Amino acid sequence: MEESNREDHPDTPSSEEEMDATDAPRLTAFERLMRRRGLLIGLVLGGFVLVAASAVVLWFVLGGRFGDGGRPTPGGAAPELKPPPSLEEVAEEYPQLAELLADPSLGSVYKEFIVAYEEGGVEAAKELAALRGLLNDRDEIRITLVLDNAQVAPAIAQELATAGITVEGTYRERINVGVPLALIEQLAQQQGGEALFQQLSQMEHIIRLELPLPNRSNGRIRVEGEGVAITGADKWHDAGFTGQGVRVGVLDLGFDGYRSLLGTELPASVVAQSFVYGQEPDSSGEVHGTACAEIVHEMAPDAELFLAYYDGTVVSEGQAVDWLLSQEVDIITHSAGSILGPMDGTGDDAELVDEVAATGVLWVNSAGNEGESHYRGAYTDSDGDGMHEFPNGEEYMTLWPYSSQFTIVLNWDDWQQVTQDYDLFLYDSQGELIASAEDAQSGEPGQIPAEGLIISSVEDSLYYLSIKSYNATRAATFDLYVLGMEIEFLVPEHSLNTPADARGALTVGATEYRDDSLAVYSSQGPSNDGRLKPEMTAPAGVSGATYGTDGFDGTSASTPYVAGAAALVWSAYPAFTRDEVAAFLQGRALDLGQGGPDSQYGYGRLQLQAVPDAAAIEEAPTPMPIETPLPLPTVMPLPTAVGAPSPEEPEEGFLSTGTVPPGILLGGLGVLGVCGGVIALGAAALLLVAWRRSQASAPESMPPMPPMPPMPEWAPPAPAATGPALVGTQVGTLRLKSGMNRIGRDSTSDIVLHSTLVSRHHARVECTSGGCTVYDLQSANGTFVNGERVNQAVLAPGDRLRFGDVELVYQTEGIQARAWLIVDGERRPLTAAGFTIGRSSENGISLADTAVSRRHARIEWQGSTLAIVDLDSANGTFVNGQRVTRQLLHDGDLVRIGSSRIEVHTEEA
Repeated sequence: MEESNREDHPDTPSSEEEMDATDAPRLTAFERLMRRRGLLIGLVLGGFVLVAASAVVLWFVLGGRFGDGGRPTPGGAAPELKPPPSLEEVAEEYPQLAELLADPSLGSVYKEFIVAYEEGGVEAAKELAALRGLLNDRDEIRITLVLDNAQVAPAIAQELATAGITVEGTYRERINVGVPLALIEQLAQQQGGEALFQQLSQMEHIIRLELPLPNRSNGRIRVEGEGVAITGADKWHDAGFTGQGVRVGVLDLGFDGYRSLLGTELPASVVAQSFVYGQEPDSSGEVHGTACAEIVHEMAPDAELFLAYYDGTVVSEGQAVDWLLSQEVDIITHSAGSILGPMDGTGDDAELVDEVAATGVLWVNSAGNEGESHYRGAYTDSDGDGMHEFPNGEEYMTLWPYSSQFTIVLNWDDWQQVTQDYDLFLYDSQGELIASAEDAQSGEPGQIPAEGLIISSVEDSLYYLSIKSYNATRAATFDLYVLGMEIEFLVPEHSLNTPADARGALTVGATEYRDDSLAVYSSQGPSNDGRLKPEMTAPAGVSGATYGTDGFDGTSASTPYVAGAAALVWSAYPAFTRDEVAAFLQGRALDLGQGGPDSQYGYGRLQLQAVPDAAAIEEAPTPMPIETPLPLPTVMPLPTAVGAPSPEEPEEGFLSTGTVPPGILLGGLGVLGVCGGVIALGAAALLLVAWRRSQASAPESMPPMPPMPPMPEWAPPAPAATGPALVGTQVGTLRLKSGMNRIGRDSTSDIVLHSTLVSRHHARVECTSGGCTVYDLQSANGTFVNGERVNQAVLAPGDRLRFGDVELVYQTEGIQARAWLIVDGERRPLTAAGFTIGRSSENGISLADTAVSRRHARIEWQGSTLAIVDLDSANGTFVNGQRVTRQLLHDGDLVRIGSSRIEVHTEEA
């Protein structure tokens, strides 16, 4: 009021104004506002309150989904999970089944089927069969019979067919059958519900009855994207290289609609063959293979196409591959894979690929779409109850379904002995057990270290998964794949499917065509034996006649691009071998991600680069040797739907109540949020202006510091640190200070290890003048010393420590011998961490020699002894004239890599 009077009567100042008139100028309204900082701060806070309030209300309006791709937030802790009855308890209830329930050759899901039959008759058994993926469309129970001798398969198949069992196919030591429910019921009425399974398991040469877990296509539906121009194939077409003279086999799970595309999106004629019982190549209801063939034809329009339809089982796949080889194909493109297997190149699917590669055929395989569907971790059980503890310390993992059916497969690292027995359990949101996988792993023939579940009917909003040690003597490393549900703990590394892990496969990941970023779903390597996978990536998200405007995405779409590019290269360089074609593509790929090959992009995204001219073709370029990076520490394929599709109906929330029209409600919330933001930002801007003015008017608190004297142009390096250290081939030398050294993934750790298998606060190493001791900090995946899991251990020089998947060697001053190499006459000192040797400039020793692989071998310390490791080089590593894979080195040894001679010299310190 007083200010208003003064403004109305400026000629009658107050006495205070008269006194200050000579000392300060009159303040404007803006300047008076600037001095009222309390008001401005209040406006900032009020604006933020409005924004926060609108966001909270919006959260509830949308039903609690916010920011994480639609994953619901669990409503508190999980209910108490009710343990399943033991095998002994079930056998006590059904003594007539005791012998069969204890039979290790019978898969656990068939034991559940038999128990269901005993409890509720054929209808209960059929209901379970439908839920668990046992039932085919002919009302038959699906079984794969594993034999001990492939030679007897035809005779056994004939015997089964005579008994009324449908024999779908045989391949080597496997027979796929369908057992009619009517036959099971007929025998059950005469001899009991277990009769048929008992007869099958007791047949001579049958060593296992297992549920087929089919391969899945690695395709997704999304809009847009073209790859021919991106990869540069169009320029090769213009130059006359169109895949002429090259035969490409498309191995896939269905080719519906291919006939209507002949002469347009596909060649005028193709050869198609079915290896699925009772079905034609275009009667599966699946168009996935047709879309893959379309991309191959776009890339290599004059290549001949051979379409092989299989049902995803090992038997059907083997038959299809044999036929493709009989058609003398040069390339097989396979955009599917299985999540069941060791993923180290030794499984059945991988070995089949290696056999094909040995014939000179180039096999191109999708890496998989499991980048968002995979968990990896070491078995942890701190309380001794047998239940695996996940990274949050809980004995369960939460799963959120987004599909009407889902598949879960648990593999672990015991594929040679198969004596570590773990089981898998699935519970609903109320903690009730709905399914389990409890196959025996007792070292008997035909057993595998894996458990699997197929659930065909989803009725709940979330589920809980647990893993239990049934009879295990060591902590296994788990690879868990969950398809059709989001999982709580994602580990994209090591998420390959098989046969993407095969040594003979050129494995392809997916990049987003818009910006060449890695597709989030694209499976990542390395293989579980540490090899580089995938070898390259290609664009995904392509449109075409098959999927139309919905588009074709996933590593399924990327793979035929590489296969088609290989056909172009072979048409330009017909004398190339399969390895040379693969090396040509890898050597010209666009390097993405971290520099050099990596386990996300491989060598990079497919890029054909310049079109070869006649001279270049006549003098075929020397292909780049295929390298393998440093090794790390160490039934059957359905179309994959990766990533949660948009729900057909909105989730229930305030929007579904009908009390307020959604458009008005959301609009009002939006206006409220915008107003709050404008108020907060405006007031904050005024505060900033006020602060700057006050800073400008503030007196200098102290004179500026005098300039520092100039540094000399050169100064000798500081002396090297001495004392205890942890040394690794990938992290170098990590010095340990006196006192406590914290180790973990968290950035505040003294030693930061960048691995998802390392806990945030994993371990600590305490060092005194008497030595060092390591303590585990209740990490999820444990701390290991010389292969043994420890809570605390005193370290000795040369001890090998493992944190998650990071291996380090403990060394102390003076323990390691001094050593150096003479490389082609030049002395090269050796560091404590060792180094790699190869043609790439990224190696510690770079050799400009085309006979040397890009990353050829590694020199490393094993305690106080020097060793050399060959990295699967093309032309081998030789020590004293003998080719070696791993060899200890001594003073005077002579190493040959390519044409280079390397002398080894050591001297005790």
